Amino acid sequence: MKNKKIKIFYVITQAEFGGAQKYVYMLSKYMDKNKYDVKVICGDKGGLIEKLRNDDIDVLVLPEMKRQISPYNDFKALIKLYKLFKMDKPEIVHTNSSKAGLLGRISAKMAGVPVIIFTAHGFVFNEPMPVLKKSFYLLAEYFSGLFTDMIISVSRMDLNSALKKKIISKNKIKVVYHGLENEEIKKIQSSNKTKNSIGLSNENIVVGTIAHFYKTKGLEYLVNAAEFIVKEVKNVKFVIIGDGILEKEIKSLIISKDLNENVLMLGYRQDAVEIMKIFDIFVMSSIKEGFPFILLEAMAAGKAIVATKVGGIPEMIEDRKEGILVNSGDVKALSEAILGLINNKTLADTLAKNAREKIEKRFLSQDMINNTEKLYNELILKKCGGSYAA
Repeated sequence: MKNKKIKIFYVITQAEFGGAQKYVYMLSKYMDKNKYDVKVICGDKGGLIEKLRNDDIDVLVLPEMKRQISPYNDFKALIKLYKLFKMDKPEIVHTNSSKAGLLGRISAKMAGVPVIIFTAHGFVFNEPMPVLKKSFYLLAEYFSGLFTDMIISVSRMDLNSALKKKIISKNKIKVVYHGLENEEIKKIQSSNKTKNSIGLSNENIVVGTIAHFYKTKGLEYLVNAAEFIVKEVKNVKFVIIGDGILEKEIKSLIISKDLNENVLMLGYRQDAVEIMKIFDIFVMSSIKEGFPFILLEAMAAGKAIVATKVGGIPEMIEDRKEGILVNSGDVKALSEAILGLINNKTLADTLAKNAREKIEKRFLSQDMINNTEKLYNELILKKCGGSYAA
C-alpha cells in the first residue's frame, strides 16, 4: 500500500520578509513534494506571501497574527489556528517566531496534532528588556515547551541558553544551521551593480548594512560609529538598506549628527543583496540575532565583515579569520574595527576570501533541508508509526 504524504503546516507571525521568513520559504519550497503536503500560515502584509504564491505554495493569511501583544487579536488567532488544525489534521505543525511559536503550539496541542516543532530564531528573552517583560517571555517559553516535541535552535548559543534556563529537556532540542542555495551564492557573486548605480563614485569607500529598523539591529550604534569615522576618512560613505518602525528615529539621529551627506538611507530594496556587492565593508551592529541569513549572504558576496558577538554570529565567523567581531553596543570598538579594515586592505581581502570559502563548505541550504527532514522523519516514526511517506 502506498504511504500517504505527511501534512506540514508552517506558522510564522509576520510576512515581512526577513531571516525567519526566508527560512520558512526555503523549507516550504524545497521539502520533497512527493513526501510532504505543505501549507504556510502567516500574518498579513509582507513579501513572504507573494514569494510563496509565486511558487504555488499554499498560504493562508491570518490578519490577527501580529507581532505586538494584543489579547483580542491573539485570542482570535488562537481559535482560528485551532479550528484549522482540527479540520485539516496536519501531522506536523512547525512554528516560527515568538508569537506564532506560542499560539501555534498551544492550538496544535488542543487540536491533537501529533508532532509540534518550534524553530527558535534567537530566543526573545535574550533581548535587552525590563526584568518583568523578560520574565513574561521566559514563562511563555516554559509553558509552550510543555507542548513541544522538538525545538530547532539555529545556533549552539541559543541551545545552551534554552538548557540553562531549563525551558526544554536536552533530548528535545537540536541545532540546525541555516544555509544558502548554490544558485543563490552564484547570483550574489555575479551581481553587476556599481557604486555609480546608487549615486556614489568609485573613489568612495562604502560601508554598508541591510537590516529591518528594529531596536535589536543596533543601527544607532552604526550611525554613532559613522560620526567618528567620517572625521578620519574623507571619502567614506555609509549605506543603510531597509525599513521598519524605527526608520524616522534613525533618520533624525543622522540629521542631528549632520551626517546627511555621509549616510545614505535607501529604504526597502528588492535588489538589496545585489547592492551589497558594492560594499567594501559589511557591518552588522545587532544587539540580538539568531543565525542571520543576511550575514551568510555577505559572506557569500566576499565582503570584509565587522559584526557583533551575539547569537550565532561567532559560530558563523571566527574573529580575525572570516571577519572582525566586537561586543554589541560598543561604539568605540565598532569604529576601530571598521577603520582597521579601511586602513588594511590586505587584511580585509583575506577575511573576505576566508568568509566566502567557509560558506561554500559549511552553510549550504541542502544540509539545512536534509537535517530538518531527518528530524521530521524521526518524530513522525515515533509519534505516528510507519504508514507515512519516508
